[in-house]
Amino acid sequence: DEYRKSVWTPRVLLICAVFFLSSLHYGAEMVSYSPFLKDVLHLSISASALYISAGFVIVGLGSYLGSVLLEKRIVHSVERLLAIGFLSSGICHALMCVHNVALSFAFRAVHELGDGFIFLAYFHGIARTFHVDRIGGCSSFISLWTALGAFVFSIAFGVIDQRFGHQWPLIISGVV
Repeated sequence: DEYRKSVWTPRVLLICAVFFLSSLHYGAEMVSYSPFLKDVLHLSISASALYISAGFVIVGLGSYLGSVLLEKRIVHSVERLLAIGFLSSGICHALMCVHNVALSFAFRAVHELGDGFIFLAYFHGIARTFHVDRIGGCSSFISLWTALGAFVFSIAFGVIDQRFGHQWPLIISGVV
């Protein structure tokens, strides 16, 4: 009963909706990221591994940079950091589909910085949104909707990828 009261609130349902829609990004990447690197950018397996792994490092740097921006009051709220993260992540997710490897990676890097901002805002926001006694179940509820979105969107993007090309799921998910 306590979980139901904690989860079925307008704020939590809004958070679930936002992360459900943002999981378009995960669905697109599950389907198209590797084929895009191989077939559009013509990267070898080792070059693809470098492209991908550097992105993970940049996500970590983005999380740290986000904390600095908040602590120094350059960005005044976690919600604003989340909005900046979504904008930079989405726009650059679409722009990374250029055919030039260096330019694609530059856009990918900004995308990953945005993802770092999003992760920081997500984890910080979860702690502010839920009571500590129910934080595990409530954050899992949000994760459930994110995973469900990735599942649904990966099926849809599989069709789009096959019909129109590997870059289109990435572009569409970035725009949304």
